[in-house]
Amino acid sequence: MCPAVTTWEAVSKAIDIAQKYVYVSLIAGPKENSIVDEVVAFLDEESQPMTADMCYLLQLLYFNDYTYETLIERHTQHNDKPIEDVMQQLPQWLKEVEVELDEQQLANVEHYLRDKYGNTIPVITGGKFGKVLIHV
Repeated sequence: MCPAVTTWEAVSKAIDIAQKYVYVSLIAGPKENSIVDEVVAFLDEESQPMTADMCYLLQLLYFNDYTYETLIERHTQHNDKPIEDVMQQLPQWLKEVEVELDEQQLANVEHYLRDKYGNTIPVITGGKFGKVLIHV
């Protein structure tokens, strides 16, 4: 089982040492985060969604004549988080979509979120996740 492979080299290595199957799970589309979307819109910023290219892996498997089975599922989590936790995690979440904020922007965002939600922020995260079972 290889749930953390991200390169073709890693997949090839797993295939080389496997006896029957290799299982790979990866993101199959952009990550979703409701607070990131809201903050990016509030600040009128441009974001770049970070994705893992599952299609690329499938094309390489097909090109190299492997047989495989795939499954793509959509998962969503709903959490209520304290504003302090959200503000601590926000820079990392924004970094994943190539948005960086200065201290003034972070202060504006915190003020906006407190005004809108109070001390508890509803955060919805998720996305599409793919599973690939490669027959060796």
